[in-house]
Amino acid sequence: MKTVDSKTKQLEPAQVVTMSIQQQLDAGLGTDMGGVKTTLPMAMAYIHREAALPTADMKQFGNTVFLSHIVKDGGSATTRALNVDTSKNFTNNMVNYLLYIQKKGVKILLAPVHNKRYIDMLRVSETELAAVDIAFRVETSSSGEDLLMFLLDGRSFT
Repeated sequence: MKTVDSKTKQLEPAQVVTMSIQQQLDAGLGTDMGGVKTTLPMAMAYIHREAALPTADMKQFGNTVFLSHIVKDGGSATTRALNVDTSKNFTNNMVNYLLYIQKKGVKILLAPVHNKRYIDMLRVSETELAAVDIAFRVETSSSGEDLLMFLLDGRSFT
């Protein structure tokens, strides 16, 4: 995976999205939409349409773009990260994003996990996250997909 260190070069959001989607396609992730091989233009059109939805919230930290959908009541959201930053920067970007979405009043956040390495990296930040009332754990969806579940309101998973 090609990365661009945001400490030395900050990319525009469109560049991050395009590079991240292309890398996902090259890795075989998300390449089958209803039996049709997904192309970069198809994926970009989908992201553009998704970002225009009234529930969408798109925010960039470093060379990571977070595309979220906040539920109408504002208490919960889903997000995905489109990342081309380094691993260390990605972890910092995620912490900054969690603080950002927490300030928007989101209390529960779900995010799909495509790279298990990121879970280990977040565990390094667990104490820092707890200090700002954020807890997380990995859940498995009914379809078998790993999801990160974040509690952003001081609750813990007990």
